[in-house]
Amino acid sequence: MKKTLLVTLDYYPSVGGVSNYWLSLGEHIPASRFSVLAPSLPVGMKEVAVPYRIHRLRMLSRFFIPRWLPLIFKIMFIARREGIEAILAGQVLPVGAAVSVAARLLHIPYYISAHGMDVALPLRHSRKRILCGRILRGSRFVIANSEYTARIIRQYGVKNKRIVFVFPCPKINRGEWDVSSARIGERKEILLLTVGRLVKRKGHEYVIRALERLRDYTPIVYYTIVGDGSERTYLEHLATTLGIADRILFAGVLRDEAVRQWYRKCDIFIMTPYEIHGDVEGFGIVYLEANAFGKPVIASRSGGVESAVLHGKTGLIVAPQDVDAIVDAIRTLCDDPSYAVSLGSFGKDRVEQEFQWHAQAAVLIRLLSE
Repeated sequence: MKKTLLVTLDYYPSVGGVSNYWLSLGEHIPASRFSVLAPSLPVGMKEVAVPYRIHRLRMLSRFFIPRWLPLIFKIMFIARREGIEAILAGQVLPVGAAVSVAARLLHIPYYISAHGMDVALPLRHSRKRILCGRILRGSRFVIANSEYTARIIRQYGVKNKRIVFVFPCPKINRGEWDVSSARIGERKEILLLTVGRLVKRKGHEYVIRALERLRDYTPIVYYTIVGDGSERTYLEHLATTLGIADRILFAGVLRDEAVRQWYRKCDIFIMTPYEIHGDVEGFGIVYLEANAFGKPVIASRSGGVESAVLHGKTGLIVAPQDVDAIVDAIRTLCDDPSYAVSLGSFGKDRVEQEFQWHAQAAVLIRLLSE
């Protein structure tokens, strides 16, 4: 493997899928061949314990335009001092711009990692689209986290042979998968669960509206929402207005073990995101986390979700913002418990076989060894 420097804005202590993506992949990459350049830590924050070296610097300038211009020289300084042989950009813009210039000046290859929205949004702006296309086409390989992301990358003129998939994986150890199947059919209540930020595009509103349609349905359907965000006040008001506040629990932000307990308790995992002005679900790791506990999932056809959920095999996929379709999907799983259990079981097997960090890191290592 070439000695590689990862340059990324999304890294601990930032919260989100991309940050966890790099932390988890890094654990399975030879520490002597890998280092990271990431934003400075907030005052009082301790560094994360990892075997590789982390450089903490101000990534974007307050005074220069473009803001990534000084980053070029910071990358070159670290690369020369450490004998870096390849640079991996964690985002196309703005990091990829600095990486592409630094790599050319250093006469070493660079690689771009794309996650969905970071390549989708530039398509809407001619200047950014041109810059993004040049960066992507100039890279040795482009790493995609889903087929949806790969489709966008192809719109910039990147050939299929230069697109490599490195998928996100659940942040759950196998020893924690101690519940293997859904309990639908065994109880008079059904528990739905969503885990994620309370933002508009996640689609919590449509699940709540579906729950109102199921008010008189047997079994009784309850709904737990784990997470917090700007939409919480609206969603709580909506639940009260619809008269179903007593069936919905807003659990807030929880520690990992508490989140796992909810995965164990739930019967069906549900999250129905949709696209808003290019802001889209890049993958949907929470579906795989639910599958890891043997739970069937309900999702919507948006962004990279179809790489995380296989319709009719690990869960059901409905049209975005379609309350009727959500109601039908919930009823389908409740009315056919054996089908629900089979979806959860197949989903668990799929996670065990295909979505393990060591296997995805091996793909990245091979890529950086060519």
